[in-house]
Amino acid sequence: MSNKFTIFGTSAFAAQIIYFQPGLHNMRRFLTAILVLLTFSITAFSQTKGYVEMGATLGYNLSNVAVSPYTSNYSFRSGFNLGVSGEYYFTEQWGLAAKLLYDEKGWNNGFIIMAGQQQHTTDYQINYITLPIMASLHFGKTKNWYARAGFYLGFLLDAKETSANTNLKPLFSGLDVGGVGAIGVKFPLTKTVKFFVESDVQPGLKAIFTGNSGDEVYGLDARNYKIGINLGVNFPLK
Repeated sequence: MSNKFTIFGTSAFAAQIIYFQPGLHNMRRFLTAILVLLTFSITAFSQTKGYVEMGATLGYNLSNVAVSPYTSNYSFRSGFNLGVSGEYYFTEQWGLAAKLLYDEKGWNNGFIIMAGQQQHTTDYQINYITLPIMASLHFGKTKNWYARAGFYLGFLLDAKETSANTNLKPLFSGLDVGGVGAIGVKFPLTKTVKFFVESDVQPGLKAIFTGNSGDEVYGLDARNYKIGINLGVNFPLK
């Protein structure tokens, strides 16, 4: 039995009728993808002489969605990210960094109309496991400042709207892809442990909905957008 929703966010956002059939997420494919990516990274690091730094990170997210052909004016959703990080230093100045994060995204003050009901204002909560991979440039007198750029893969965990706590996961693609950029600074706590503060941005490059026309829902192209402020600690692996 299918369920019918009209999901939209502004008056300019024409009613988009979405039909879906609830189903189970294929966790095996998700875990396999994570294992392959981590194995590839570890293998690449082990084959090159260099310096490896690991860490833990906690951050505050402001997320929204960019919609084409309409312009979004939703409110930002506040959330958080939490995970582990690592960086391989080819030299004192250059490195390759990666993170594995629980990452909260979505947007607030959107609208939804369920079959036989009136329009409701609602918030959209979309949560991912995110894997950013970035090239790093370390600069400054002590090389404690850094700038990073690269891409991320986001694996969908769950998606819902809050007015009726409705599961919307079948409407969303299981994979999100986008760019990522960051700038930060590290402060030595001990001879080996460093505290860091950074800001990052993640503009999505792939439509987040699934539907009758590939990644779009009846021609609607919506992409994630996130700004983060992150704190954490780093320490050498060897």
